Amino acid sequence: MALSVTNVVCCYNSVPRLEPTLRHLSEQVVKSGLAWEVIVVDNGSSDNTAAYAKKIWPSSLSDHLRVVTEHKPGLAYARQRGFEEAKNEVVSFIDDDNWVCPEWINLVSDLMERRPDVGALGGFARRFLRKAAGMV
Repeated sequence: MALSVTNVVCCYNSVPRLEPTLRHLSEQVVKSGLAWEVIVVDNGSSDNTAAYAKKIWPSSLSDHLRVVTEHKPGLAYARQRGFEEAKNEVVSFIDDDNWVCPEWINLVSDLMERRPDVGALGGFARRFLRKAAGMV
């Protein structure tokens, strides 16, 4: 059985960059029966990030989005809040300016299911790989 996935997006005044990030998450092609959610953690924003996230998220997927608030400033506190709020077995942290591929949720679930010995993993954003290869 596939492992369910929570995607946590920590935000601080994220209105200028949040739309494409949430669009990529809402356009996921998720295999049947795989539970998933997106949690937007508003970390004390003054630009209405929480309301904006709810506004731009597709209403047809409303049961996949939750917006929560963390009043203590700082990414560590925001991530901790997202982790505490997560309902699923796997937690994926996505920066508010990252665009994940359409298969992201399936890939995360499959990888963590195949490798139960792995507790955490990370990767490079494509722009950093391209920069390291001298392509930017």
